[in-house]
Amino acid sequence: MSLDTASDDLVDPDPLTSRLISEVFGDEPAVRSDASPLHAVETSPGPVADMLLVTRGRPARQSGVERFGDALRAAGDQVTIIDANPLTHAEVNAHLGEPDDDIVTPAVESFLDGCDDHRN
Repeated sequence: MSLDTASDDLVDPDPLTSRLISEVFGDEPAVRSDASPLHAVETSPGPVADMLLVTRGRPARQSGVERFGDALRAAGDQVTIIDANPLTHAEVNAHLGEPDDDIVTPAVESFLDGCDDHRN
């Protein structure tokens, strides 16, 4: 499960997160590639994990999540993408689990229930 991240592609990140990614991972392409969730999925020989991806914000940010979701689907995984607009990044996390949240919490509960079903 990914709650509103903009760092699925560490090789070619969203321009607004590029500086932060450089600070954390440096600028060496091989290091970024090795750490990139998108790269890991694109080079995997098969399914990685079913995923719930929560996104919001600008179209470029959302398209990055769509690209990651598409790569997971191509690998054979089931993917659900939730658009959490109009919430801010902080609100996505703060509202999770709140009884009046009708955007993120129901999707997370449904996803986790499905994970539990796979174990039985």
